[in-house]
Amino acid sequence: PGHGPESGGTKVMLVGTNFISRSSAVSCLFGSNRVVCRLVSSEELICETPAMRPGRYEIKVSFNDFDLLRTYLSFVVHPRMTTHFVVPTFGTFDGGTVVKVYGTNFRGDDGLSCYFGNVSVEAMYIDSTLILCLTPFWGVIDAVDLTIWTENGHKIQVPGGFYFYSPYHLSTIHPNSGVLDGGTEVFLHG
Repeated sequence: PGHGPESGGTKVMLVGTNFISRSSAVSCLFGSNRVVCRLVSSEELICETPAMRPGRYEIKVSFNDFDLLRTYLSFVVHPRMTTHFVVPTFGTFDGGTVVKVYGTNFRGDDGLSCYFGNVSVEAMYIDSTLILCLTPFWGVIDAVDLTIWTENGHKIQVPGGFYFYSPYHLSTIHPNSGVLDGGTEVFLHG
């Protein structure tokens, strides 16, 4: 990808021809930030981005730790995602609860997913401060971690997680009508 978070860790694949190294000193530079990269073949190398401040960085490659090859490519570093809270923090284990995740720096082109425990559901991007997640079927009462992932493997834990509870079943209401002014005592059975 051509972008990633300021925390680094994005694997960037560079494709070209005649990549040859007579030493193990193959490296990429993102601006002035040098990282060792892996030569996959004579046509492909992979570099992992270091932690960098948000901005656009020119990518250069060195096959001998001295000469620099200009790629005319750039990498954009975005501010890291943060999560602040979710509403609601609980829902039935039947699934289908819409969970609003509030935070900062969400990006619609990051391929966002919500993980309830180890179950992934697609996140709906609303704006940079809000995404929506639909809870999956869970089947048991449980407290689980809630984590937001990008398609590039970056993640952030949501404070407090999510609690699945048994759904309520209402069988009768008595009485089933009352006076217009209110004040009728109603009994619910389930």
